[in-house]
Amino acid sequence: MKMIKAIAAMSLVYLFTSCNGEGTKKQAEEKATATLSLGDTTKSAELNSKYPEVQTWVDDFKNFRTAVYQKDLLKLKTYFNFPINGDNTELWPVCDLSEADWIERKAKVPNPETFRETDFDQYYTRIFNKDFVKCILKIKSAILIQSLESKSPEFMGEDYRYQLYAQFNPEDQTLQLNMAFSNKAKDEEGNYVSEGEHNVIYTFKILEGKKLQFEKIQLAG
Repeated sequence: MKMIKAIAAMSLVYLFTSCNGEGTKKQAEEKATATLSLGDTTKSAELNSKYPEVQTWVDDFKNFRTAVYQKDLLKLKTYFNFPINGDNTELWPVCDLSEADWIERKAKVPNPETFRETDFDQYYTRIFNKDFVKCILKIKSAILIQSLESKSPEFMGEDYRYQLYAQFNPEDQTLQLNMAFSNKAKDEEGNYVSEGEHNVIYTFKILEGKKLQFEKIQLAG
């Protein structure tokens, strides 16, 4: 009888300890989740406090322009919905990976054409390069909202000219940022030659009439 009572007592102790351990573990997990959520909320609040409140798509364009100029990676990510189908968006050609880079990527990464958030971390300065940054800073938002289009001055690179055209289409609610590149060389009559002309066109959908969301890049020429 004493043996049975001892076993029963040990079972109760084990049951209590197990339940208490599970309860402690659950509390720890809930606390960690709450801390993570609080951290995300804090980051979001800090991010929003840095940029004016968005009322129209032009407001968000100005915020995007600021984020590009400041290389604000956290803010820039809010304009993308990862992962992205790299085949349909032509992001990878803009990133300009070498053949060796692609071979290594295909060996290490499943579905290598998919463009992930980590890829954006690595290549966002190629997507929004110095030419793009220089041009977008010169787009006049007041003209853009009045005329639904605006353009930067033409700039000169080492052996090319470039200019940005911004155009809003109210019918399909898109904003296009068209980087136009052309040859700097001139012919015998002093006219710029057309060889080497090409365009990199960034298209953003306007969500709820005010929020920019990356849709695709198109290469032309």
